[in-house]
Amino acid sequence: MLLSCWLAPYAHADEPELRTLGAAVFERGEIAAASSVTLGDAEIEVDAKLFACANCHGADARGRIEGGVAAPQILWSHLHKPYPVLGGRFRWRPGYSEESFARALQHGLDPAEQVLAWAMPRYRLQANEVAGLLAYLRALDAGAATMVQIGVRLPVATHPAAQQRNQAMRAVLEAYAAELEVRGGIYHRRIEWRFLELDQPFAEPLLAGLDLALDPVNAAPKPADRVPVIALFASAGDSESSRYALYSGTDARAEALRQHAQALGVEVWPAGTQPASLRSPSVALLHEGSATPALAAWLQTQPEDRVLLLTHWLESAALIELAARYPGSVHVAVPPTVELAGSAGRELFRRLGALRPLPREHALAQLWTLAAARSLGAVLEEAGGEVHSQRVSAILETWHRRDIGLGPALSFSSARRIGAPGAVVLQLRQGRVQGWHWVDLDHPRSPGLAMPPTHQTPPGSAPEAGE
Repeated sequence: MLLSCWLAPYAHADEPELRTLGAAVFERGEIAAASSVTLGDAEIEVDAKLFACANCHGADARGRIEGGVAAPQILWSHLHKPYPVLGGRFRWRPGYSEESFARALQHGLDPAEQVLAWAMPRYRLQANEVAGLLAYLRALDAGAATMVQIGVRLPVATHPAAQQRNQAMRAVLEAYAAELEVRGGIYHRRIEWRFLELDQPFAEPLLAGLDLALDPVNAAPKPADRVPVIALFASAGDSESSRYALYSGTDARAEALRQHAQALGVEVWPAGTQPASLRSPSVALLHEGSATPALAAWLQTQPEDRVLLLTHWLESAALIELAARYPGSVHVAVPPTVELAGSAGRELFRRLGALRPLPREHALAQLWTLAAARSLGAVLEEAGGEVHSQRVSAILETWHRRDIGLGPALSFSSARRIGAPGAVVLQLRQGRVQGWHWVDLDHPRSPGLAMPPTHQTPPGSAPEAGE
């Protein structure tokens, strides 16, 4: 999921009569001439009441997807600022003035003289109707000033288990927003989530949020000054300057397994190594992918006491099944688990569950999602009323060993984009967790956090197959 936020200024003091006129235009398409809207290059005239602004942009003017078309938000606080525009190439759209706003309505041109989307009608408005619409959009900003909008980009969910996971992620975010509102909001503002999936177009270019990154697709533009994003996991080769990841990706998980094996006194070899070179029993095989058929066949040629190291366990139902069947010791690297949540995190989960019922399934996805939301919430609380791109980045980059109560401490800087490099290594025997160990890549020689051996699978460590 991806995170960004923006606040609206308070409305201008326009005449009530103008706002009433603007409301009629915006909500109902009531303008001087009934047939005063044209569509497309052919300039087909239609009744304006069929194309009231609210029909596409929403009654709150914050935009929505209608009929597969993404209508952006048109609050005046949004329109009068420059913003990036998605299209064939990245470009900045200058901020609207009152004059360029009228030109956009009547002639379909933005402040840079670029043609607006084909779905945007052209309105033949009188001067007082344009002024009324402006007054109404400014009035809507008064309500927006009490809200922080956060875009949440969910992974594609075609498999039923993945769809269930997305619902669990939404549920914990909505409970977190409700809990914040009970406590008075963030700087007296409530949170509103905007949910999208990766296979849908963005409702507006600056929407960002939390990104599970189990799916490598990254559909967003990457300008250097993009709105800051808090992702869950680092992506391979990701150099985006405004993207901050809470946890490491699969490369770091492999390194965590190597260090873990070294601490055990076990020599690590790639899983594809020829059997002749693996006569020693104190050898671990490192499998860095999710494909299993070749690995399963090859393991049949190996001693049963061979240690198996897996980096993609949660992402592959086949690997989960293989680990359950394998008679030897299996060690898997995963992002922080529920067990790493401290007392503050467990108390937060308890409060959220009391406010809203949370699914029992997908505890890991809920933990990761809540950790990212809590991180952004901490930034917003520190930012106070001054929320903008540079401010959010500046605050994050001052974090050093920041404990948010939901996993390992986080550290960011201008050169560091991963908050907690490392992985949890779960020790399995026939699919059951025997213990776990947090390998901190920031402090390789540190003993880290460990759970005493047990024959009970701890909550939150259960695999989420099919995701």
